[in-house]
Amino acid sequence: MRKMAFAVALLAAVAAQAPGVRAAVYTFLTTLTPEAPGATGSGSSTVVIDTTAHTLQIDIDFSGLSEPSSIAHIHCCTAVPFTGTAGVAVTPGTLPGFPAGVTSSNYVSPDIDLTQAICRGDISERRDGAD
Repeated sequence: MRKMAFAVALLAAVAAQAPGVRAAVYTFLTTLTPEAPGATGSGSSTVVIDTTAHTLQIDIDFSGLSEPSSIAHIHCCTAVPFTGTAGVAVTPGTLPGFPAGVTSSNYVSPDIDLTQAICRGDISERRDGAD
């Protein structure tokens, strides 16, 4: 019994010395609709941003596209929420491994490093949560 009490006390002492690291992980859920007038399709997406690891992961389900898929990317922020348009913020062409030529699919991205050159503009500047 004394050995167990000592082991528990030792474990508590070691745990108390460990630095506390807390990742800020943000998860966004959204529904998807076509950008182009007259286009059809629907879908949903979950986007996870880890501000400690500086990574982004995307899980997309889509179906019923009026034309086969060609590229996929993320637009960033507008100065006034829900107004105007913004340029592409992540990846220059398409998301890594995104399925082209399909009208429905599920896509799960690899972890995208937000510190790399594929992330431009506002999203890289905001990776630490700054406005």
